[in-house]
Amino acid sequence: MAQTDREAYEYFKNDLNAPREAASLAYAAFAFDKYEWVKKFTEKTGFEPTYEEVDRWISELPNSRFEELKRNALTVFKAAVDTYSESAISAPMKLGSETLL
Repeated sequence: MAQTDREAYEYFKNDLNAPREAASLAYAAFAFDKYEWVKKFTEKTGFEPTYEEVDRWISELPNSRFEELKRNALTVFKAAVDTYSESAISAPMKLGSETLL
């Protein structure tokens, strides 16, 4: 699994079963997790972690966390597509029905 931030990005980006937008959402969620970890680390120790400490945190994440991030991103992406599609389809139908009246 990913050992560095760059490898995490590549992991999400190279998933051929996910749209690019969903991969970006998954990476954004990963970046938020990393931000929260850095914040907590800094509060606890009084200083920001080194790049090596961040890489160690990344490497210790279980594969299941990366899979969960992908699943959640796909769920959000699908909901957005469904919502957009529904409104894009219904708008012309409403317009068409109003012109018939």
